[in-house]
Amino acid sequence: DTCLRHGRQRLPFQGLMGPGSTPMPSLVPVPGARGSAPQQEVGGRRATVHLLPDELLHVIFRLLDASTLLVAVPRVCRRWWAACGGTPHVDLDFTVIPAYVKHCADANGEMMLADIAQRFPRAVRLNLEQLQKVADDSIVAVAPHLPLLTSVNLSGCRYLGAAAVTALADHCPLLTAVDFACCALTDDAIVALAQQCRHLTLVDLWGSNRLTAAAIEALAAHSRRLTAITIGPSCTVTDASVIALAKGCPLLTHAKFNRCLLLGDSAVVGLTSHCQLLASLDFEACERVTDKCVAALPQRQPPRRLTSINFQACDRLTDRCVASFAVHCPLLERVDFALCDRITDQGVLSLAAHCPNLTALNVSKCRRITDAVVAPLHKACVRLHNVSGVPNWPPS
Repeated sequence: DTCLRHGRQRLPFQGLMGPGSTPMPSLVPVPGARGSAPQQEVGGRRATVHLLPDELLHVIFRLLDASTLLVAVPRVCRRWWAACGGTPHVDLDFTVIPAYVKHCADANGEMMLADIAQRFPRAVRLNLEQLQKVADDSIVAVAPHLPLLTSVNLSGCRYLGAAAVTALADHCPLLTAVDFACCALTDDAIVALAQQCRHLTLVDLWGSNRLTAAAIEALAAHSRRLTAITIGPSCTVTDASVIALAKGCPLLTHAKFNRCLLLGDSAVVGLTSHCQLLASLDFEACERVTDKCVAALPQRQPPRRLTSINFQACDRLTDRCVASFAVHCPLLERVDFALCDRITDQGVLSLAAHCPNLTALNVSKCRRITDAVVAPLHKACVRLHNVSGVPNWPPS
């Protein structure tokens, strides 16, 4: 902190500092000056921060917040400027840099992004979340300078498309987690990503409504380590592609397919049959899903670790579906059957009888549910604190 406040030398870096920047005070405190630190002699030399090896500087740099490390540290002196390039595991979080947030859509912002990326080539994470005006050209320019990236968050960058994702796929083969929610992506970009980045574990493609079964099949063929995937809404994903995903990615723990109108019972059966580690299953507003989606639960070994299910607005489901999940998945904690008008008290009582760990239950707009379930739920599910749609809850 002292060096950041008292650093003297600044490099003539116009990208971030701008012309005419005033120099900071002396890096080495003047003896006897107010606020100066005690001086020591080391081998006949005055002890300053310059005597620290780069390895120790890197450890210190990694303890700083992203804004300080990316903007302030390189301005202190030439030594720190050069040391930035060797700092490992850097988080390039541009959402906390006010100057970039303000200028992300113009040439200054693009230059700032490129300059910082070149200065920290060992960065492992890039975060541009909700910076909606970032364009493909910016990502295409920085991707070659960040070969060690493992995580990218571009959610909410609505102007980003296939070119940005393709550039990341070509230059960042170590990627494991990608969040492209609300980006305008195509199948070709996801196919390239799956082929080039074989270590993917988390993929969020929510809001890319132009994706089809080809994108899912590419992930199924090349991303065997995948553990979490989010797709929707309105993607033309088919049951066959989801079954292929379940078979090709047996380590899946979280599967979310919101409003994929072509998906039906076979997709649910495929996931519950082949993904034994499944913890969260979300088919909200997939209107083709019926009670047959639980057909595989009694015959095959169900995913015993399943703790969360969401079938909101799947209005063909009945008490049979609820009861089957309750019996075969007793670790359920969060259950959502809102807008499933055919579910009655019997389905809720099944949850109360078999799922003691229940913490959240949503049966809003299920008009056949009465307050007869209040007492059994309150008695059996002692951790239940978030309830919607049950009349007279909480009990007095």
